[in-house]
Amino acid sequence: MRHFRPRTCRVPVLLFLLTLSCTPGVKAATVSQDPGTAPQQEGQEPTESNEPSDPGTKDPEAEAQEKAQEKAARDEKKQEAKQSDREAAEQAQVKRDQDVKEIEAAANDPWLNKWARFRSSTRDISTWDFKEGLFRMRFGFRFQGDGTAGSASTDLEALAGEIENSFKTRRLRLFADGDFMRRYHFRFEQDFAADAGLKDAYIDNIGRYKLKAVAFRIGNFKEPFSLERHSSSNDNAFQEWALPVQTFAPGRNLGIAGYGNHLKGRIGWSVGAFTNSKTTDDNRAASSLTLTGRVTGLPRYEGEGKSLVHVGLSLSARAPTGNDITYATRPEARFAPFFISTEGLSANTVYLAGLEVAAVQGPFWIQAEFLAAMPDVEEIGTLTFGGGYAAAGWFLTGESRPYRKRDSSFGRLEPIRPFRAGGNPFKKKSDGGALELAARVSTIDLSDGPVQGGRMLNLSLGINWYLTRANRLTANYIRSRVEDEGYANIVLIRYQFNPGYHWPPLDPRWRQKNEEEIGDVD
Repeated sequence: MRHFRPRTCRVPVLLFLLTLSCTPGVKAATVSQDPGTAPQQEGQEPTESNEPSDPGTKDPEAEAQEKAQEKAARDEKKQEAKQSDREAAEQAQVKRDQDVKEIEAAANDPWLNKWARFRSSTRDISTWDFKEGLFRMRFGFRFQGDGTAGSASTDLEALAGEIENSFKTRRLRLFADGDFMRRYHFRFEQDFAADAGLKDAYIDNIGRYKLKAVAFRIGNFKEPFSLERHSSSNDNAFQEWALPVQTFAPGRNLGIAGYGNHLKGRIGWSVGAFTNSKTTDDNRAASSLTLTGRVTGLPRYEGEGKSLVHVGLSLSARAPTGNDITYATRPEARFAPFFISTEGLSANTVYLAGLEVAAVQGPFWIQAEFLAAMPDVEEIGTLTFGGGYAAAGWFLTGESRPYRKRDSSFGRLEPIRPFRAGGNPFKKKSDGGALELAARVSTIDLSDGPVQGGRMLNLSLGINWYLTRANRLTANYIRSRVEDEGYANIVLIRYQFNPGYHWPPLDPRWRQKNEEEIGDVD
C-alpha cells in the first residue's frame, strides 16, 4: 500500500525555514560565511582563514616585515656609528699629522720649531674628557697688548688731560669652559688687565632639548644688544668699539636670557632680564633692573656666508641704580682720557635703542649702527642722546669676514694661508697670513636741552695682519674732533694672542649638532 504525507504538514516546515532565514543573527552569520565553504557544525573546530578574525591582531607576514625593517634600521645606525668612529679617528690622525708637518716645516726656524712642539705637547693638557664625552672641559687664556701714542690741541688737552704714550696690557683673561651630559655648556672667565674682574660665568643650552626652539642662559654674560658689542673683541676690525657703542651699549651683567634661531639661522632673537649691574668701562650707566632684547635677520645668506646681508634691532629698558647715570666717551682708545661727558644725571628710567645693518660680499664688508639713549631725568624730562657709525673693510688676501649664525655676530677669521717663515702677505700664493684694510666714521652727541655733554666726531683707519688664527697684529690711526674744543691725533698698535684649544675626539654626530652652540672662545 502506498504511503503519502499530507500536504498540510509542509506548511509548518516552510514557515519555520522562513522565520529562520529572517532572524538577524542567523542572517549575519550567513552573509559572513565564505562562499563555497560548508557551514560550520556545532562542536567543530573553526577553520583557519587568511584574514584575522580579531581586528586587533596583526597579520603575521606584516609583523615579520615590520621586524625586518626595524632590524635593518638598527643595522644602519650601527654602521653610521662605526663610520662616525672611523671619522673621529681620522680627524684625530689629521691633527697629529698637522703637528708633524708644522714641526718639519719649522725645522729651519728655531722659534717656530719650539712653538710647534710646545703647542703639540700642551694640546692634551689643556683639554679634559671624562666618561666618553659626558663631561668635557678646557682651559685657556687670551692676551692683548696695546701701544698708545698721541697728542691733542691745547684747548682739548686743557679740558680732558694729556694723552699718555704707553704700552699696557689691554686684556689678560683666563678661562675654563666645557659641556656636560652632552646638552649643557658652561664658561668661566676672569680678566686681570685694565678692566680687571669677572667676565663670563654662566651655564646655557638649558631647555633646548625639551623646548627645541628655545634655550636659556643663566649667569653673568653679555646683554643682547648691538652687533659690534655682541661680537668678540678678538674679532672686531678695530681695536675699540665705536663712540656710541662704547657709551650706550651695555656689557656683561647678571641675569637670565632666552634665545633661539629659526629658518636655519636666518632669524635670531634673544631676550633677557638682568640686575646688579655696576658702572664700569663696559657699563657707563649701572642698573638695578634691566630688560634687554635683540632680534636679527639675514635677508641674504649665500656661499656659506661669503655673501650676506644682516639687519637687527635692539631695545633695553633700565632702572638706574640710585637714580644716577653718567655717559662719558673716550676717543676709541682705551688708555686715552674721556673727551666728553654728561656728568651725573638723576633719572628714574632709561630706554636704549639700536639699529644695525651689515653686509659681506667676498673680501669686502660694510657695517653700520645707530644707537640712542633716552633717560627720564628728574625736573627736566626725557632727554635724547644718540650717535652712529659706518665702517667698511677689504681683505687684500681674499678672505671673507666670517659670520656666526648661532649668535648673529661676526666670528674669528681663519687665514687662507697662515703665516710661515718667509711668508709675505703682499704676495699671492705666499704663506703670509691675511691682510685687512678698514675705515670707520663715528659720531656721538651728548647734548640735549640744559645738558651739554659735548659732541665728538672720529675718523679711524686700520690695518690688520692675521698671521694665524691665534695671532694678530693691528694698527689704528684716529683723528678725533670735539665740537668747540679741539682735536686729537692718536696712533694705536696691538698684538693679540688667542690660541685655539682643540677638543679631544668626540662622536661627530653630537659634535656637528652642537658645534654652533659651543662656538669659539669669545
